[in-house]
Amino acid sequence: MALTNRSLPPLRISAWRWFLLLLNAAQDCRAGVPYVAAEADDQSVATFSPFLAGIGTKAAVFTADESLRFVTATKHEVIKREALLRRATSARADLALALEGERGAEVVEEGIRRLQRIINATERSAADLATIINDSFRAAQLTTGRFFDFSDRCVAVYWRSLKRRHPRARALRDQPPLLVRPLWLVGIDGIGVLDQWNSLNTPTEGN
Repeated sequence: MALTNRSLPPLRISAWRWFLLLLNAAQDCRAGVPYVAAEADDQSVATFSPFLAGIGTKAAVFTADESLRFVTATKHEVIKREALLRRATSARADLALALEGERGAEVVEEGIRRLQRIINATERSAADLATIINDSFRAAQLTTGRFFDFSDRCVAVYWRSLKRRHPRARALRDQPPLLVRPLWLVGIDGIGVLDQWNSLNTPTEGN
């Protein structure tokens, strides 16, 4: 089952959300958030405030939800593909044994052709399933990447307003503290990413 996109996060910030970002920035300025030490140098501070930490938490939750959707949506395809690959591997081993034996008998030649057909058919089916898995992975990447793009825009609006009003504005860096994106957003192979996740979740010997 291919993964279908849920509603993509917006790319533009609504007027209401923009107002809330400015309001939170003004409140943090009055409270002296983020705290800047007296000895801090100019352009040295780019730390998350509690408000920005909340945006980061929402992004982390969204990432976890989207990765789980991808794994759940492609579970059937992954299991079926692994079974096909095992069958192809077994058929290749049988074919290697057949090729090492006596050739010429019609029954042997037919057996070899049958094994070759099995290998070709299973590998084609496995490749089709891999395409479905990778398409679903790219859909998850797109949705999660859009969410981070939107979140970074919110961070930038908040930070620019904060820097204009903060009592220690000179110490705040011009560039906002953008969110850290998960590494799998830059991957190009959904199957490879699944293998990495599985290896991380597989207990090591002795544990």
